[in-house]
Parts: sequence; C-alpha cells; structure tokens
Amino acid sequence: MARPPKETVDYFTHDADASDSRTLTILENHYGAEGYATWFKLLERISKTRNHVIVCRNGEDTEFLAAKLKMQPERLEMILEKMAELGAIDTQLWKYKVIWCQNFVDRLKMVYDNRKQLLPRKPSISTDGNLINTTDNPLTIPEIRQTKLKETKLKETKEKRQFLERKQKEFSEYVEKLRSQYNDLDYDKELKKFNLYWSEGGRKLQRPKLALTNWMDKAMEFKNNKLPPTPKGKYSHMVQK
Repeated sequence: MARPPKETVDYFTHDADASDSRTLTILENHYGAEGYATWFKLLERISKTRNHVIVCRNGEDTEFLAAKLKMQPERLEMILEKMAELGAIDTQLWKYKVIWCQNFVDRLKMVYDNRKQLLPRKPSISTDGNLINTTDNPLTIPEIRQTKLKETKLKETKEKRQFLERKQKEFSEYVEKLRSQYNDLDYDKELKKFNLYWSEGGRKLQRPKLALTNWMDKAMEFKNNKLPPTPKGKYSHMVQK
C-alpha cells in the first residue's frame, strides 16, 4: 500500500535578518517581543497543520490556537488582525477566519518538489460564494456561516435574557410602588391571585403594569360591592381560591 502523501513540514528556514523585515518591525513596534514571538510561533503551527491552513471557525478554535501559542485569545485576535492588515496573512481569507500565509508556503516549494508533490494551494472561494477549498481539505462557507449564526443566536439569547431580567426588575419595583395606593386591600393576597391567574393556561401578559393596576382597581371595586361576583371571564380572579 502506498504511503499517503505528507501534507506538513518538519522544519522551515529562519533568515538571520528576519527581524529587519517590514512585518516583524511593525509587529515588534506594536506588541514588543510578544509580536515577534507570535509570528514565528504561528509559522510553526502553520508548518505542522495539514496543507498549511489554519481555520479559526469559532471561539473554541481561536482559544485552542491561543493555547498552543501560549497567549490570551483576545490578544491573539488583535495581533492576527494586524497581520492581516499588513498582508502577512491573507487579508481576504482572514475575513472568514482562515489563516493562510502565501509567502511562507512559497518558501516550501523545494521541500514539496523533492517529495514530487504539488505545493499546497491557497484556499479559494468559489464564484457562488459557497465553498472554501484547499487541496484535499474542503471547508464549506455554510459551516462557517452556521458557526456565525450560532454565535449570533447565543448573543441574541443573552440579550433577550438581559432584556427580560431588566423588565422583571422594573415590574418588581412597580409592584412595590403600587402597594401604597391600595392600603385597603390585602395586597399580597391579590398579588398572589394575579400571578396565579396569569400563569394558568399559558396566558400571555403583554402589559404587566397596566394589567396589575386594572386588577387592583377591580379588586377594590369588588371589595366595595361595586361589581357582582364573576366566576367566569376576564376577572375570575375575584373568586376566592
């Protein structure tokens, strides 16, 4: 059985004057020794990654890469953005959180020529925008979009939860504020009946403040015998439970 082709390299050249390059000069100016170290650590990861493509599809992928580079994910994202800005990694592919360094791969040509293998090619986006493709490692944009969609839904869920918590707090404050206006009522008892009524049968409470005020008003009218008992209908809460 033929040995499967190797899609990584065990070493790459490091020029003695590498620190004088435009990319490293700017990275080191912005981030100090961390910028310098991150660049070469990233190249090490690229050299050991299949087809020399690193995909950061979600926060977990980024966190894993950051752990391998021994740094915080937020800091790594910042430095990668600067690398993309400088063209050190492919700017367009980084928009899809794909790390590709053409100059680095080009320097591996002799290695792949000796193996009689084609040099890994840059991932490409199809004309219909539905596919990112490497030599033998297809990555679909829908997968990336699904990840982004999942992250968006998580964000929306968090925002919705925060909104509901804020509304619940406002309503709780309103409940206590309203208490002083109904001194002649057993306020806590009516409040309990109010909550019970709206929780039964999946009833939807669109305007809780107004509903509670109306409830207490009707309870006062009932207490003062201005309304007859109504065991059925909207104000069935007046029936003792």
